[in-house]
Amino acid sequence: MRRLPDALFWPLALGLTAALACALAAPVHDVLATRGLLADDDRDFLRVLRRLLLVPMVVVFLWRVQPWRGGLFEPYGLRPPAAGVRTPLLAFGATILVLALVLLWQGSQGWLEFEDPPRYGELARRLALYSVGGLLIGLAEEWFFRGWLVARAAARFGARAAPWFVAIPFGFVHAFRPSTLAAPVTHDAAGAWQALGGWALHALHPLEFGPAAVGLACFSLLLSAAYARTGTLWTAIGIHAAAVLVLFSYGAITQRLDSPPWVGSRLLYDGPLLWALCLVATWLLGRPRNPAPQSG
Repeated sequence: MRRLPDALFWPLALGLTAALACALAAPVHDVLATRGLLADDDRDFLRVLRRLLLVPMVVVFLWRVQPWRGGLFEPYGLRPPAAGVRTPLLAFGATILVLALVLLWQGSQGWLEFEDPPRYGELARRLALYSVGGLLIGLAEEWFFRGWLVARAAARFGARAAPWFVAIPFGFVHAFRPSTLAAPVTHDAAGAWQALGGWALHALHPLEFGPAAVGLACFSLLLSAAYARTGTLWTAIGIHAAAVLVLFSYGAITQRLDSPPWVGSRLLYDGPLLWALCLVATWLLGRPRNPAPQSG
């Protein structure tokens, strides 16, 4: 059987996956909600829809591309001897420290305060959940975006341009979050299609998703620079995992008050403050370790 060209295959695969996800979202959510595994609300319905989109597309991607033909881990420094422990741990700790300092500074300015009483039980739950979840998310996204996709983009556009091309889709896929839809949706196929349309419009709206897209692109450049500098994707995974851990955990014991737009929302990366920090860190990582001596 003749292989379909990519220009035809991927739109067809995406369309069929979206149709299947919308058809299955309601019955799958109903079964899980009936068994008490999920809440019968919009947020969990949208979570089911997003997973029904993601999992089949991952399967289709693996079947179509077969990335194991080039080695799953060796080219990205995920296995010894390139994969050390010290550098990724330092990256993980440094990321937590920087974000903690940003949050402490925001608290000192009156833009963030502790809840009364603090929900320490919820904090413990989130720390446990996102310690594991952050690592898994970091591993999956870094392998695909900074590993596989950067390598393909570099082969076509050059090593310098590749991180910029990857930063765009990295930001776009993060627009499909349950919290980005303000309007309620019905828990059926029509509601699922409505959610997909709302997500798409949100991703293309320069004011709604634009600031977050810029922040995610800056973060993507930082992760690419960390990988390029250390030669192992574990460094980028450490940074990514630490960011997920902090950003999804600190809200358990704090509440955000009125703050200027340049600070960002609870996500932090949708404000120029985090953009600047990411770009400075990217520049520092991109500097040569041993600059050539000045002649004369």
